Amino acid sequence: MSERFCSALTEFEVPAYPIHPFLAYSVEIVDKAMKSGFLPVLHGDVVMAEKIEVLSGDDIVAHLAEAFKAEKIGFATDVEGVYDFNGNVIDRLDRSLLEEMIAKGGVAKGKEDVTGGMLRKLQKLYEMGHGCKAYVFKGNYENLKKFLQGEKVGTEVII
Repeated sequence: MSERFCSALTEFEVPAYPIHPFLAYSVEIVDKAMKSGFLPVLHGDVVMAEKIEVLSGDDIVAHLAEAFKAEKIGFATDVEGVYDFNGNVIDRLDRSLLEEMIAKGGVAKGKEDVTGGMLRKLQKLYEMGHGCKAYVFKGNYENLKKFLQGEKVGTEVII
C-alpha cells in the first residue's frame, strides 16, 4: 500500500519517501527526510517492542504532528470521511459533535480494525496538544490530488 501511495504522489511531482514503522516514530529521521526535500509517507504495522504489537499509523501521525507543529495533516483511509448515523459524510467535525455521536452509540458505520478504527483516529486527534487542520478522506487518486492542492476533501476535523 505504501508503495502504491508513493507512486501516486510522484505523479504529482511530490518527492515521496516511505519510512518504515520501525523508524517512523523517530523525529530525527523524519526531520532529515523533510530537510532533504522529501515528503515522508508513514503507515502502521506490527512491530516488536517489549512484545509484538500494532503500531498505529494514527499514533505516528499524531506524535509527529505535535513534534513538528504541523499546520495540516491528512488521513487517507478506505472511506470517504467520517459518517453520520444516516450514512452521510460529515463536512466538519468538532469535539462537541464527536462527543454527541459517542453518547448516541458510536462514530462511523463500517469496520473497525485492530487500531480502533475511526473512533480511535478521531480520539488521537483530540488528544493532541497541538491544533492543526486535519482531514479524513478516501485515499484515492482524485482525493489525494485535491488534498495536496488545498481543496476540500472528506471530513475536516476541527481540533
